[in-house]
Amino acid sequence: MIDFFLELGGLEKFVAILTVVYALCAVIGIILRFTGRAKIKKYRGVNAAAGKATVEVARKMLNEKGLNHVLIHRCEDKETPSHYDPVEGYLKLEEKVFASPSVGAIAIACHEAGHAMKHDEEADFGQMRVKLISILTLTNRLIFPCFALGLILYALVPVFIVSQIGLVFIFLSALGFTGGLFYALISLPFELDASKRANKYLGAQKIFSNADKAGMRKVLKTLKYTYVVEFLYSPVAGVGYVIWRWFVPKD
Repeated sequence: MIDFFLELGGLEKFVAILTVVYALCAVIGIILRFTGRAKIKKYRGVNAAAGKATVEVARKMLNEKGLNHVLIHRCEDKETPSHYDPVEGYLKLEEKVFASPSVGAIAIACHEAGHAMKHDEEADFGQMRVKLISILTLTNRLIFPCFALGLILYALVPVFIVSQIGLVFIFLSALGFTGGLFYALISLPFELDASKRANKYLGAQKIFSNADKAGMRKVLKTLKYTYVVEFLYSPVAGVGYVIWRWFVPKD
């Protein structure tokens, strides 16, 4: 295998390395994404000892930090995850999170409230991140389909101009991959900060038993690495997006 790799030309080595990187990202992304989701699902099924609704806890957290103006709404789109919208200035919580008294739901909402607190301190950068998210979400979906198309054109079509077009797609894929990695890394400190704020606040409240607190911390730890995991999962998400977009019948 090593001898075969060493015999490849410069471009072929680049394509081979990129293929291995995408494959490793897909495998690691699948493992981390589904183990993380399983952990969150587990604690969404465990009610906190105090029995308070998520929206009540998040509202109190925001108010105590002077963010009475930050509204909390239900997400109208069932596919949209809970998040803080710095442009509109409010928290959007999923239906299954909004009124739930579960440990997992409260941890999720307070993590997003942590983002609101950070945005209140650094408003301009928070809005810039939102714009980047919308761009890079689409980019992450297209990275692997773009690479796959480029690989087909480059390796399987024996026409020079077509193979060169294939290389362009491959390089565009690598560029998008680099951009996605960059965004995941610059977002990591914000996710760590949001979980830290939520952990500090919830740890001081009398709404969790000791077992609840352990579960809350596990959920917050999972939420810390949201963008890193989504980046690693992007090759799989790209294939899923293409299948959904082109092959799944729409109503």
